[in-house]
Amino acid sequence: MDTKEFGRRLKKYRGKTSQEKLGELLGYGQTYISSLEKGLSNPSIELLDKLVKTTKITSSYWLGEIDEAISIKDLPGISENTVKKPPSQSSITGDKFSAFDMELDSLSSFFRDRVKHEIGTVKDSTFKRVREDIEELHIMLKYEQDKNDR
Repeated sequence: MDTKEFGRRLKKYRGKTSQEKLGELLGYGQTYISSLEKGLSNPSIELLDKLVKTTKITSSYWLGEIDEAISIKDLPGISENTVKKPPSQSSITGDKFSAFDMELDSLSSFFRDRVKHEIGTVKDSTFKRVREDIEELHIMLKYEQDKNDR
């Protein structure tokens, strides 16, 4: 993660709101917000979780993995309400998923579906190439047979 890019994005999101107000909203001081915006500090996991919950923008955007801010509401399987974990799952953070946990789960579903799609595409194109190679072999065999029959 590029801390300068994170700071630029945080400052862009903050807009005309003061660093102090944003700090209050997130539970951090103005000094920390300022050092984040200047790229002098790395954001903590807790800050990222609060940013995702507060802004409803994916951590992928905040971490610089994607260029466009995507709302977590637009990801499949995410609701704005915190979802209780099934009893079989234990967590250091308690009995609820954080927005960050839900986003990771949704992104893993997205990437799993994407990989399935890509594998299907590769299978289709591989199958097509194999079929073309077989047709070419048939043509060559027929040519050789015709040549031997003469």
